[in-house]
Amino acid sequence: MQRAAKSLRIGIHAWFPAIVLVLVGYVFEWLGFYKFWPSLDVPMHALGGALVAYAIHQIIQTAPKSVLPTNNIVKGLFVVSLTALVTIAWETYELLQDIFFGTVSQLGVVDALADMWIGIIAAAVYWIMRSR
Repeated sequence: MQRAAKSLRIGIHAWFPAIVLVLVGYVFEWLGFYKFWPSLDVPMHALGGALVAYAIHQIIQTAPKSVLPTNNIVKGLFVVSLTALVTIAWETYELLQDIFFGTVSQLGVVDALADMWIGIIAAAVYWIMRSR
């Protein structure tokens, strides 16, 4: 039980920045910031990708060492790949929101792919900066 509590505490600590970013994004949407400054979407996705990579990195730090790769390059690929999976899930969430609730989160395929790549590149930049 104590080990589960420790894992939960570390998990919440790791995801807190990403959760705050999502909440800020919803506040920006609610206040209409994206209508006045549509390019605000770019730094938000970049920051999101970096924060998700940070969270994944923090979480894998708590995993048993026998489970994780010891090579820093492989570990970086793991973090960036999981971040890519999160970006796909996020863009799918936005698409479903547009379909079922009539929102306008995605402006087309190019917008969705650009958002995903911005997040993935930001995750790679995070890992490179962290590894220095």
